[in-house]
Amino acid sequence: MDIVLARLLPRADKLRGLGFSQKLSVLDAAWRGPADAGNKLCKALFLFNELRNSIAHGDEARIVNRHLARLAAAFAEIFPDHHGVKDIQLVAAGLVGFLADGPVNLDKLRIPEPKNGERRAVAACGESEKAARE
Repeated sequence: MDIVLARLLPRADKLRGLGFSQKLSVLDAAWRGPADAGNKLCKALFLFNELRNSIAHGDEARIVNRHLARLAAAFAEIFPDHHGVKDIQLVAAGLVGFLADGPVNLDKLRIPEPKNGERRAVAACGESEKAARE
């Protein structure tokens, strides 16, 4: 968010001590694209943060799933051809791509599923960190 605000605002370094929701409000106010696109993007980013908070605070699975469903619906407003997406990495990549460049081809952003015996780097990193803590 800080990188995007730095590109939108000539003196973004003057924004100090802002939380995510305040930064989102600044982004919404500074958005240079179509207002509807900015509204949809800010809604999706807000819901992404809600999902992040829910996971970080250890909410029950049903609550996390509710946040994920709301985020998926907001994502589908931006990318109608991808209704019901549950791949959080694709959602994150799509939102960041939209934030930077406007609509993007999500198929190019999709991370392929690992083949038999392979693991995604994210899972492998998480396992390495877990082993290091033990």
